[in-house]
Amino acid sequence: MEDMADPNVSTGTRMPQADMDPLTGLGNRYRFIVDLERLLDAPGSHPGDGALILIDIDESRKTNDTYGYRFGDRVIRVVAELVAGMLPAGATLYRTGGDAFAVLWPGASKDQTHHFSVTLLNESRNPRRVAGVACTATVSIGAAFYPEDGDTAEALFRCADVTLYRVKRRGKNNVSFYAADDRDQEVSHIDLESELRASVEAGFKDFEIYYQPTVDAVSGICNGAEALLRWTSPKNIRISPADVIMHLELIGCVEQVGDWVLEQAIGQCAAWRASGLSDFSIHVNLSMLQLRDHVLEERLVYMLKNAGLPPAALVLEVTESAIMNDLSNSIAILNDIRRHGVRIALDDFGSGYSSINYLRKLPIDQIKIDRSFVADIANTFNKSLANTIKDLAHSIQLSVCDEGIEDRAQFDQIEPSQGDIIQGYLFGKPMPVDIFQTFLRDNRRNVVKRSQAV
Repeated sequence: MEDMADPNVSTGTRMPQADMDPLTGLGNRYRFIVDLERLLDAPGSHPGDGALILIDIDESRKTNDTYGYRFGDRVIRVVAELVAGMLPAGATLYRTGGDAFAVLWPGASKDQTHHFSVTLLNESRNPRRVAGVACTATVSIGAAFYPEDGDTAEALFRCADVTLYRVKRRGKNNVSFYAADDRDQEVSHIDLESELRASVEAGFKDFEIYYQPTVDAVSGICNGAEALLRWTSPKNIRISPADVIMHLELIGCVEQVGDWVLEQAIGQCAAWRASGLSDFSIHVNLSMLQLRDHVLEERLVYMLKNAGLPPAALVLEVTESAIMNDLSNSIAILNDIRRHGVRIALDDFGSGYSSINYLRKLPIDQIKIDRSFVADIANTFNKSLANTIKDLAHSIQLSVCDEGIEDRAQFDQIEPSQGDIIQGYLFGKPMPVDIFQTFLRDNRRNVVKRSQAV
């Protein structure tokens, strides 16, 4: 299979932007959870038999580290197209995060699920060309069946999830169904969530914030950072940031941890500004649950005053899907926060068909153009389209952040505008605070200069 020209996988239906993964065009994790709960948890629901199949791309972190996130995004789209092309009638495919997919298949038997899974495994082993590189993107598959393995959304997901982890621990690129032997692993997942809860209750022990630099688009000077949550299990189990957030949501701690991230990031930014970086700003992501919190404004104002950080130095990043989950409520909360001087950035902009329509309605100050959108900016059409979006944003007094800039060729294609920023591995990966402080000391000026030709 060649790399896809179309950035979105065709799903055959047009879904609301809040429900859509912008990279693949598939239903996102929110859509998956809603559909799974509707199928299993609705009062009087009798869905009959069926399968939940979880699919992870193997070695995606190594792929990203070797070739960069732009290449990794293309691999994700290729795998999404592969699975979508094999999808049985009645089944629905979702991208639930990072390198993870889910298939919800009402009425599926174990024999049907086994045939589908084995066929997918065999197809994934065939080399494909991705952006001119011969690449083999194998997958690991874990499945659970309702009502046999679980008759609620949470129970069924846990069963499929622990089965997938067993496959990955035993060498990946295989398929397994949930069985009684997996109950020990299910307990280990519960242990993992217990460890997360214990970390929260122990004053956020084992949590850490990494910082990724943002760079002024005109001068090339590092003028800020994005705060990103990391967690290390006491047992040294590696767990991705997306999985950390997912488990925090499951145990009801995501808002508490979100407040901690805000407080730490605000305090750290204030310290950097006090040390002489007077124009430094900090970007912090808000979860969907935080965006429903009507007292978030009050806590934010307290944090800013307590740290002595000017509100304009804080940029809260929200995704369109989080806003669209409850549009009127989200707008009200963002307006309350923004009137204090805090800036709002719309994250992952550029792939959703409804983005421009809602751009004029949302209380925002900045758009962050998704890295999948700017990946091929050297292409004349893509560059013209990106510049058109920027011109539109600037015309309504919005600044722009280009995300995912990984090499000099991309950087040199960006047309700089006053007040815009850029972000990506070319300037720096997410770093622990001590390493980031060394980075600031050594690279505060002239992080990267533009080519003479630009």
